[in-house]
Amino acid sequence: MIPVLRVKDPVSAGLLLKTQFGFESSVNVWRLGEQAIRIVAEEEVPDHFISMPFDHLAIAASEIDRRAEHFKSNGAILSKDYTPDGPHEISEFWEQGVRYVFFNGPDNAPIEFCEIKGRPHLTQFGHSHIGVRRPSISEAMNEISQFDTKLLASYRLDGGRNPVNVAFVNWENVVLEFFDEPASMSRGTSCWIGFVPS
Repeated sequence: MIPVLRVKDPVSAGLLLKTQFGFESSVNVWRLGEQAIRIVAEEEVPDHFISMPFDHLAIAASEIDRRAEHFKSNGAILSKDYTPDGPHEISEFWEQGVRYVFFNGPDNAPIEFCEIKGRPHLTQFGHSHIGVRRPSISEAMNEISQFDTKLLASYRLDGGRNPVNVAFVNWENVVLEFFDEPASMSRGTSCWIGFVPS
């Protein structure tokens, strides 16, 4: 599945992805390593579209701190709602934790770069996960019950003001990260609107 990003100006969106992060254009999609993105204009609905609005796209990477500095030198802006001061860690995830950083993508759509600690370094970028914010994990699981999915892991993060429940689910080689953290007041509606088949 290829995530779909709806934006005001697809040409400017593609230029931002290229100049700030190194994406390349390839027949209706933009690619960074193994991760593809379909960009559409506000009024466009692509063929075979599966509607599932989501919060953010996470791209697998290694050497997150070095990559973050490189993207910033290309003009990329750290997300003020997620990682305004640079890369963070969640020690509870997977075997040894994750290191991650968020940037503003086109129309401020959140793009995360994520490294699973203790796993081999990637030679190129790949798919990490799709972050899906929902009021409850059980509601999210009901939403995808029509699809052939497999639960990979679940966590409860107690470090913030309110606990956050997280479930990682595999769906046709896409990893969905469902989480029930309330949205930040400073964020608008996400431009990530769903998927098209690969």
